[in-house]
Amino acid sequence: MSDQGDDAVEAGRIYTVTREICSEMLCSEIYRAWERSHLQGANNLALQAEKLSSLETERLVAQQSNLINVAAPYFRTLSQAAGTDRYAVMLSDCQAILLDVNRTSFRIIS
Repeated sequence: MSDQGDDAVEAGRIYTVTREICSEMLCSEIYRAWERSHLQGANNLALQAEKLSSLETERLVAQQSNLINVAAPYFRTLSQAAGTDRYAVMLSDCQAILLDVNRTSFRIIS
């Protein structure tokens, strides 16, 4: 992992404990994204993911097919732009239900 990646992981650990964002450890784009999330009340300790049933998933995908289809070329372009770098792109609906994920392999850091 790059130094910048190591710094982001450490900044995440610090944020989890102190709820303070270490701006000097993050590139400006990432810092601004974290700050927006923090100001909107995001809490990484309180998140509880819910899994939809197969039927609910099928219905949601059918309802959101236009959004998924419109996003597909952008997923491909972002994937190509990332090259060999690790990345994740996620698409959600207006209720923050995850519709699609495009990513490279990540190693879990504990």
